[in-house]
Amino acid sequence: MWLIFGCMVIALFSMYERAHAYIPRTKLVLEKTAKSHGKGYYSIQIEATFRGEQSSTSVIERWIVENGESMFMEAKGGGVSIATLYKGKQKFFLDEGGAEHAAKLPSDFFEGMFHYRSWDGLGQSLVNYKITPPKVLAREPVVRSLKDVNFSHDPYIRLARTGGVIAYAIGKPTPPDVTIPFPGLWVDQDRFFIRRMRFPSQVEFTADDYGEYGQGLWYPKSRTVSWGQNSVTLRTVKVTPIVSSDEVRQKLLPSYFRSRRQDFVKSQYPQGETAALIRDFYSRFR
Repeated sequence: MWLIFGCMVIALFSMYERAHAYIPRTKLVLEKTAKSHGKGYYSIQIEATFRGEQSSTSVIERWIVENGESMFMEAKGGGVSIATLYKGKQKFFLDEGGAEHAAKLPSDFFEGMFHYRSWDGLGQSLVNYKITPPKVLAREPVVRSLKDVNFSHDPYIRLARTGGVIAYAIGKPTPPDVTIPFPGLWVDQDRFFIRRMRFPSQVEFTADDYGEYGQGLWYPKSRTVSWGQNSVTLRTVKVTPIVSSDEVRQKLLPSYFRSRRQDFVKSQYPQGETAALIRDFYSRFR
């Protein structure tokens, strides 16, 4: 009896998916995306390039990542010196006077999107960024009979093309008569990698050329962040899985940041053509 019931459910789902061009629900796409975000701890080195009309400045960022809610970054180069700990919904840093601060994450902070290890983290971020309403991410009820099967179409996901690839576009489509595009997330249809994201502020980033770096982590080698007339390129230099240890775990605690503050230089920013761009980037996105 249960075998017959199961076959009927599968058949009905199959017919439904054909009718909607095999577009899965948002939750399934986020689950598959989170599976490419690895496990354990990673050391990541990124080169951020800031270009002016006559010159450019490169800053090297060194990250220690546990997951999308626990990360530490040191940025140095080109006159820049910044150390920031990201924990939950807060960041901890030393200002230019050397005073310690705790603040809410910037509204356009995006690095966590590449490190959430579960669909819940990704989903909550989409809700926070007003890309999807909370109801889209509600847990599905257990299917015990045909009346429990949810055949409704998910209006917040569709197929679209971005950067030359077909992607699942998550978010409400922008009507033709609206001049300011709605926020959204674009996920590669085949590999479930994040390819593009637009924030309510109209900030956008693109992510390309993913590489595999061990322990299940797929991470983009190249990203571009754009806002207004500005853009910054992020090149992944090196990604290494690191062994979990007391020392590594302590580095990701606010208490460690406070106790070792003498090891971290207070925030410094350069002078010159790219100074305003660098300061804007680190205040808005880091």
